[in-house]
Amino acid sequence: MQIPSTENSAKKRYLTVLLIVFTVVILDYFTKRYAEASLVPGVAKDYLNGFFRIVYAENTGAFLGMGGQLGKVPRFLIFTAATSLFLVFVAFTTLRQKDIDSYELVAVSLIIGGGIGNLIDRVVRVDGAVIDFMNMGIGSLRTGIFNVADVALTAGVLLWLLPLRRSARAMEVPEVTS
Repeated sequence: MQIPSTENSAKKRYLTVLLIVFTVVILDYFTKRYAEASLVPGVAKDYLNGFFRIVYAENTGAFLGMGGQLGKVPRFLIFTAATSLFLVFVAFTTLRQKDIDSYELVAVSLIIGGGIGNLIDRVVRVDGAVIDFMNMGIGSLRTGIFNVADVALTAGVLLWLLPLRRSARAMEVPEVTS
């Protein structure tokens, strides 16, 4: 078995990150353009007996609209400038890690892709709003309205937390019985 060179491993890391980020950004971009062109704000289309709902919405805040009531400048500083710096930092540190495992690499790539997807909306739209259009739930128990970038971000965070849970469980002291 041939041991991969450090240069080859770095190329694989870069390629993996680029492929995942590109895929998320493209899917997010085109689904948002579809939602923008074909959905009427406030008019929902239900699927699977209402479990899955498509409805156009614009979100000037973050998760569930948090921070949407802030003024334009603070929203820009928090949701555009700070997010941009954070994404550059995460990408830079991730690509420099030589011992990163596959789960963490995919997780961080999903987070970066989702962050870029929503960042594109904030930069190109005059009001800095992100287009959301998906909602799930049963009856009045529903999620907030979200988009593909949000799905990637959430999946990335959950995937990134999975190894932490496993390692925490491995460090637990077994119970002694007498």
